[in-house]
Amino acid sequence: MKSTSIIALGVVLVVGLFIGCAESQKKSAMTGAHPKFETLCSKCHSLDRVEAMHKLLKEEEMRTIVDRMSKKPGSGIDPTDINDIVRELY
Repeated sequence: MKSTSIIALGVVLVVGLFIGCAESQKKSAMTGAHPKFETLCSKCHSLDRVEAMHKLLKEEEMRTIVDRMSKKPGSGIDPTDINDIVRELY
């Protein structure tokens, strides 16, 4: 019984380590993948939040939102950046 508990604990630890490493690699892979987003949109939004919206919205709907955000004071989003940002997300 005791050895079964130790084996189960070992399996849980290995799985937890594997999942943690996978998440770490996922986050590091995202860095640099969205340069316009990282410099312009991340002032106000996390990449996770925008990627969640990406799953719900069509590309044209996202373009409309980015266009609206570009008009906000201090956004720094030039109208010429809109297509680049949307392309990075889709």
